Parts: sequence; C-alpha cells; structure tokens
Amino acid sequence: MIALFSMVFPLVAYSIFMPYLDLGIGPILSSLELPSSIVVAFILLGETVDWVQIVGVILIILAVVLPDILGMRQSKIKAQK
Repeated sequence: MIALFSMVFPLVAYSIFMPYLDLGIGPILSSLELPSSIVVAFILLGETVDWVQIVGVILIILAVVLPDILGMRQSKIKAQK
C-alpha cells in the first residue's frame, strides 16, 4: 500500500495532469520532487534529516526559484527603459 501512494499515484497523476500545465511548470514540479519527499518523510514518517540533506534541499529550491526571480527582475528593468 505504501508503494502505491509513494510511487504509482504520483507518476499517474503527473502523467494525467501534465498536458493541462503550462510549458515551464513540468520541469519545476519534477525538480521539486526530492525536496518534497524529504519534507514528507520528516513530517509523516519521523525520519531524521541530516544537515547535508537540508543544504541539498535549499540548493534545489534556489535553483528552481532563482531563474524566475532573476527573469522577473530583468523584465522590470527592461520595462522601465
């Protein structure tokens, strides 16, 4: 039953709803899979999280969010010119 909810359900849901998402959202969702699994394992299963894992999660989230933030900042600068 755990395998059904941890492996099968997310992949099926991702495959079904992927055509309804905007073009850039799919890679963002797939890259956030690892950080979210670590958070869920910590909260629901009581797993211990090492500092290396925390640094890795922060790096992944920054790698996903930072290009969007920089892109928005550059578009504001171009709009002001």
